Amino acid sequence: KQRRDLGADPLACLEAGLNEYIVFGLKHPEHYIVTFLQPMRGDSPAGFAGSPGDKAFGYLRQAVADCVAAGVIRPTP
Repeated sequence: KQRRDLGADPLACLEAGLNEYIVFGLKHPEHYIVTFLQPMRGDSPAGFAGSPGDKAFGYLRQAVADCVAAGVIRPTP
């Protein structure tokens, strides 16, 4: 939805996604901690795979990749 609303501008999509992280964290600090900051049990990130935090971070990773592909930002060496 955001991509259509923003005209598929990759930088605008990235900025909107980052803003959503901030807004969510400010509105729901306890949920943010559980979703993104609470340490995982054990040594494996397997519990993170497919979780809401993983899905949300996946959107953010894709937005960064879209910006790199569009030449809007440069990847780090």
